[in-house]
Amino acid sequence: MNDGSPPASRPLWARLARFLLVAAGVILLLYGVAAVTVPLLVSKVVLPRLGESLGRQVDIERVRFNPFTLVLSAQGLRIAAAEPAADFLTVAAVRADLSISSLRYLAPVIDVLKIERPIVHLKRTARDRFDFSDIVDRLRAAPAEPDAQPTRFALHN
Repeated sequence: MNDGSPPASRPLWARLARFLLVAAGVILLLYGVAAVTVPLLVSKVVLPRLGESLGRQVDIERVRFNPFTLVLSAQGLRIAAAEPAADFLTVAAVRADLSISSLRYLAPVIDVLKIERPIVHLKRTARDRFDFSDIVDRLRAAPAEPDAQPTRFALHN
């Protein structure tokens, strides 16, 4: 029954509890989205662009991101050699501990970078040429954008 009186408002603690539950739910949802999208971005966007700029096939077995600790880890990184049957670079695992200041600068700020078991296969193909010379030539020949900003990142010691 409505007798014309205003509805009773909830107590302050109930409104605060509801607000905190909604805020915690939104934060957990954002963490979940980050845990799924960061590995997808690395494998579907970053690796193909890296392979395109190097002119080599770049593969990775697994990428994980922990949004609570800001740790990005990858296992089984492989960059193919000029002849695709061989590997130019293999890395068992890479772990990057990102700093919380990455969010402030909107650029990767790496506190710790750990690379496990890197193996590089180098071969001299001519007097002044190596099997990676095509990568160097490709990177040197890439046209520089006139208004390009330098890539923003930081690696702290």
